[in-house]
Amino acid sequence: FQVERMYEGALPSADPQVTVAFWREIEALNGRTSAARVVLREAMERVELLQKALIRTAAAPGQLETDLDVLEEALADLDEQLSGTRAKQGIGEKQDEPTLGTRQSFAWTSSRSTYGPTASQRRSLEIAAEEFSGIRAELARLVETEMPRIERAMQAAGAPWIEGQKLPD
Repeated sequence: FQVERMYEGALPSADPQVTVAFWREIEALNGRTSAARVVLREAMERVELLQKALIRTAAAPGQLETDLDVLEEALADLDEQLSGTRAKQGIGEKQDEPTLGTRQSFAWTSSRSTYGPTASQRRSLEIAAEEFSGIRAELARLVETEMPRIERAMQAAGAPWIEGQKLPD
């Protein structure tokens, strides 16, 4: 079947194909950021496991603790960039700066109208996509390079096996 507009609105509206294309851009970014949030959450949980394993390691305190602390802080920073300050969210306080999530939400408000996205909504999505590019790159570096490097160093120091690692020999 074919959908046809029943009447013209009071304001000039965008071409429906342009509007739908914008919605698709938002959906694509939402999918990528959702995946990043899952990877980030899992990485933060893994750091907790690594910290517990490190406590059970006979090696003297030193660089491994520092490396894990730096990794934990970097992941927390990415979480704040994606979602804002958790402490402020807990008490309903507004964030100081817009987060990637608030920019996405604002862009998504265009889906409530067939008039098409506003210039502000377009700019919000553009900024969110730019910010996410940097966040994604840093998250990939931490998860694919830093965390495995720390895990190898911990194994060399005699840390116990943790869930998700290869079976020990």
